[in-house]
Amino acid sequence: MKNFFKLTLLGIITLWFFGMSEVKVSAASNSNTFENKENGIITVTYNNTTNVKMKIGVTKDKQSYYYDLGHGKSKLDIPLNMGNGKYTIRILKNISGTKYSVVETTSIDLDLSDDNIVFLQSNVIVNFELSDKAIEKAKDLTQKCKSDAEIVSTIHNYVVKNFEYDYDKASTVSSGYLPDIEIIYKNKKGICYDISAIMAAMMRSQGVEVKLVTGYTPNIKGVYHAWNSVYDDSSGSWYTIDATYDIAMYRAKKKYTMKKDSKDYSDTKYQY
Repeated sequence: MKNFFKLTLLGIITLWFFGMSEVKVSAASNSNTFENKENGIITVTYNNTTNVKMKIGVTKDKQSYYYDLGHGKSKLDIPLNMGNGKYTIRILKNISGTKYSVVETTSIDLDLSDDNIVFLQSNVIVNFELSDKAIEKAKDLTQKCKSDAEIVSTIHNYVVKNFEYDYDKASTVSSGYLPDIEIIYKNKKGICYDISAIMAAMMRSQGVEVKLVTGYTPNIKGVYHAWNSVYDDSSGSWYTIDATYDIAMYRAKKKYTMKKDSKDYSDTKYQY
């Protein structure tokens, strides 16, 4: 159990930049680069022919998210996950250190009748296809469920009892790592980032609005962690589940409850 509390989420550190700065330059929008899918997702297509680091920046109001843009051709589904309003999306090129110049930019006024719809979609972090084996399993597990609550409970129970925490991966995962739903499902193990990603993918595929959330919790002291937040239609509110923590409790034969005290998960950084 002591090792459990050494959980790590190195893969997501790439998305969290302290002191990152942008150099404002004249940057036109290329209609071939940005495609607004009008469901809370914008697809960014870009061919990085350079050897320098490039990123996608998404800003609304004073909050920003950054995503790595690899070398060569990339096509990433980026979530507009900060509610309705004006978003600025930028292609950024590293100049030196933490300084980036703006290569291309566009803006989108998001006005969805339900801005939670983004948390039903596949994106660069929670990346899945309906043909994935994990998604087919979710469909099979929940075919007799009569409510979202049953779907959530069924998938949570399946993951907790059939997956394990990957301590080896936690000690070796490199910066820039993104979860691969099919590999996680095949191996039946992963770090907290993986567990929360497959939970979100399986539930979203069955029509449940769910977030992958990162931040800190006293349940996993002093370590950057990932969990899920699920929307309850009946109350119009979100509740917290932490399958990674529950996996440890289950294997240690200790008691746990699916719904967590949200006060213990209030120190959030990002949600996808």
